[in-house]
Amino acid sequence: IVHPYAIVGRMPDRSPALARQPSQIKILKIGADCIIGCHTVIYSDVVLGDRCLVGDYASIREGSRIGNECVIGRQVTVHYNVHMGDRNRFMDGTHLTGDTYIGNDCFFGVGVITSNDRKIDLEDYHFPNPSQPCLFGSKILIGSGANILAGVIVGDGSIVAAGSIVVKDVKPNSIVMGLGAKERKNDLESIIED
Repeated sequence: IVHPYAIVGRMPDRSPALARQPSQIKILKIGADCIIGCHTVIYSDVVLGDRCLVGDYASIREGSRIGNECVIGRQVTVHYNVHMGDRNRFMDGTHLTGDTYIGNDCFFGVGVITSNDRKIDLEDYHFPNPSQPCLFGSKILIGSGANILAGVIVGDGSIVAAGSIVVKDVKPNSIVMGLGAKERKNDLESIIED
């Protein structure tokens, strides 16, 4: 189902002002039993797996590969070359920056932000530093409003608490929280005490 005013297969614009020239591949694959919300924009060179739901006003950029049974909430931005596995859920207002990799069975709360540039090169804006994407394993929970900075790797089975700012890698099966997100004991009682 493609709801009214959705744009499917849009070719990305090329401009000398861009540091990266977008893919001009004219293919698009949308799997079986998908629902595409109103005012959504899905660019060309995207593969969307089976049984996915893409909410109203979402944007999926060129080069992205979305697995099966994923939920892309309202106003979610999936930038260029994002690759993700199956059964992932991204709640409203989440931003997945270019070149991000996400495993299977992950949950990102409302308004999670990722970035891929640690240093904006102000002297030569047209040629910024190489992309440093975020990499997420499988079975990860990211709380609402968390901010994952460029180059961070979040290991399998980890939890990032709501509102955290993650500046360094997160070990598998750990819980991090706070500004500069520090690891916490992996039991509920110690988290409640904090």
